[in-house]
Amino acid sequence: MPTKLATSVTEKPGIHRFIVGSAAEAVAVIQAELGPDARVLSVNNQAQGLLKRTFGAPRFEVIAELPEPKPSTLLSVGDTKPVLDAPGREREDASSFDPIDLLRRAGFPEKLLARLEFDLPVQPGNSVASHRWLVDLGDHLRLLCAVAPRSVPQRLAFMGQAGVGRTTALSQWLAHETLLEKRTGTIWKVEFSQPNPTARLDVIAEAMGVPMEHYLPGLSEAETGDAQLWVDLPALPAAGTPNWQEYADFLETEQIEGRVLVLNALYAPAALRSAFARGCEMGATHLVFTHMDEAEQCGHLWEFLIDGELIPLFASCGAGLMGDLATDVVECLIQRTLPGLQGGRA
Repeated sequence: MPTKLATSVTEKPGIHRFIVGSAAEAVAVIQAELGPDARVLSVNNQAQGLLKRTFGAPRFEVIAELPEPKPSTLLSVGDTKPVLDAPGREREDASSFDPIDLLRRAGFPEKLLARLEFDLPVQPGNSVASHRWLVDLGDHLRLLCAVAPRSVPQRLAFMGQAGVGRTTALSQWLAHETLLEKRTGTIWKVEFSQPNPTARLDVIAEAMGVPMEHYLPGLSEAETGDAQLWVDLPALPAAGTPNWQEYADFLETEQIEGRVLVLNALYAPAALRSAFARGCEMGATHLVFTHMDEAEQCGHLWEFLIDGELIPLFASCGAGLMGDLATDVVECLIQRTLPGLQGGRA
């Protein structure tokens, strides 16, 4: 049976610790005691003596959080309160609300605003008309971002610039695939001539019951069989360098069909465009946004979804392994950029 540790008085309320034998056991006890809103924050090996390490079952310390609900700062357009009640801003009269101005303040780039206004002409007006326009805009964005349903490739590599959260994204997807989708597979940690520090990925893999191997050239497809293969790559190198060619050769040699580009939502639009172009040049097929929960503005992310060049895999809305992953990226972004339209048409 899992053992729950008492929460330390020095930790903030809502933090809970459990000692379990596997990730599946952790999921069961956390959902039973904390409910579906709980988030797993970390997984660590539980220190044991030599005898227990040799003959005993593995034990893991799982730290979970039950967050308190936070009031939304984005209100419905039809609300009598200001649409954006940000500190230091005067309250606005909803009767003169301009949706284009709202989108601009939400981070939508001017080029995209011009396109949207051309597709859906708008004039500043009353709150009801503006709300209807935003509803139509939500449907229009869903249409622009629509992609044909496709299965996720069996071999999936996570790539991106240093500091974007590649390994965290891989860990979250690993939890989703193994615990929710009940898939099995192997992790390859790849370094080439570049270092690839992956703090605690081995612990997370062990907790999920997934073997992790250090990649060596010549590993055959027979060693992974029909199971999934998740690849942890080092930071994406600069184009034209020897490391770039090494990177590209690996993806081709090992027939890695799924190439997930990880973008950090906190990065400036110019840096994101540069990373996006570099990832597409490396043959990226899917897209992940990280740090969505920390980004005050997310409107600039729409340009990477529109017209479906890359398939959105998920958005990471926190550092937890479970409960912070949104597989419907378009709806996740709508919730963060269009007020009052959560859950589809109003």
